[in-house]
Amino acid sequence: MTFPSVQLFVERAMANVDTYELRDQDAAAVANICRRLDGIPLAVEFAAARVDLFDVHTIDRRLDDRFSLLTRGQRNALPRQQTLRAALDWSYGLLSSDEQIALRRLSAFFGSLRRR
Repeated sequence: MTFPSVQLFVERAMANVDTYELRDQDAAAVANICRRLDGIPLAVEFAAARVDLFDVHTIDRRLDDRFSLLTRGQRNALPRQQTLRAALDWSYGLLSSDEQIALRRLSAFFGSLRRR
């Protein structure tokens, strides 16, 4: 069975590193990366962009601090698409004041959302 987030990770990793291929010994780490990122496409893409610097096991270990690891998007992308934090901040900013309050009250995020 192929999961869309794993497939996306592999496709983006291959786009960044021509020689990248998903090896059997790396499959569990890639699946764990995708699970830890909740399969969010932009987050998965940012993680896959790191395969030119780190092996997938290192990426998996370093996801404890997602916002510092997943900081490099494509330089020609819109600013809101260059980092995971920027994407979340942009999305949060699109909400009305009442929606922001509701999100803060209903969220199960570690930490808190910035108030604007």
